[in-house]
Amino acid sequence: MFNKLFKIILINLLLILIIFSFIEYMSFQSVSKYYKEAENRKIYYSLHIDSFDTFYNVYKKKFIRPVENKNIPANPVIIFGCSFAYGDNLQYNQTFSHKLAKYIKRPIYNRAFGGWSAANMLYQLENDTFIKNIAISLPSTQTPKYVIYVYCPYQQHRIYLHVYDPGDDRLSVHYNRKNNSDILIQQKLPPFLFSFYTIKKIDNYIASLKGYNPYFEKSRNYLTILFFKQSLNLMKKYWNNNYTQYFILNYSDTAQPFLEILQKETDWKIINLYDLKNCNNIFNNVEFQISETNTHPNEKAWNIIVPAFANYIQNY
Repeated sequence: MFNKLFKIILINLLLILIIFSFIEYMSFQSVSKYYKEAENRKIYYSLHIDSFDTFYNVYKKKFIRPVENKNIPANPVIIFGCSFAYGDNLQYNQTFSHKLAKYIKRPIYNRAFGGWSAANMLYQLENDTFIKNIAISLPSTQTPKYVIYVYCPYQQHRIYLHVYDPGDDRLSVHYNRKNNSDILIQQKLPPFLFSFYTIKKIDNYIASLKGYNPYFEKSRNYLTILFFKQSLNLMKKYWNNNYTQYFILNYSDTAQPFLEILQKETDWKIINLYDLKNCNNIFNNVEFQISETNTHPNEKAWNIIVPAFANYIQNY
């Protein structure tokens, strides 16, 4: 009797395992197809990314920008941000960090990448031993002089998705609000994908955002402030001094109101483009974009912005 019962249980467990494996296999095929079709996700398919931790290691080996002014013995500059700061669609010598090195004679570390946000800055501060060691292990002369975040349009939207709709995106870092508090903790995606439902959910969610939603606007601004605050608190913990200065170069014409709130409540200093000499007419001007359909700043834009920006921050 016992042996018969055991066999029945075992057979049922095996059937459940087979069904579960089939669902997971089909989910993986679905996700692979999704990423293969998405132009900006080709890296996932070619590098077999299974987590953001894996991708970050690939980023450090293959995609990170070279250190500028590497051999100058001075307190360095760290740059965070997305494709604007990284320099997508630009040659290396046309990028923000490379041009900044001509005016600020300090080592410059560009830790930006396309599609990133303040959530990625927080991730690096929490996980990247190199960034921690700038303050903890290296001599005090290596404490950063400037931390610069290049803020581009759409940052609030990305941050909202990092927290509330991560989906199965292994190329993005994900955070949760701890018990719905203001404390952000990294969320590790589970090893199983189950993506039939998730992909449909993402599509429906994006479709629902086409119209203006006041609650959505307010909540994503609030989340953005939380990421900047938590990142700043961590940097102040690492670099316990009044020497390091924190700047946000605002390349967005819609973010100013809530960035001003951030400036009032923290030590982040906001520098809008119109604060800088000769930069008023750069916003939404095709002359200073990669192309009509690509709003990223071109070399001509950085040639105007960088000297004015460098002159501005060196007053601190």
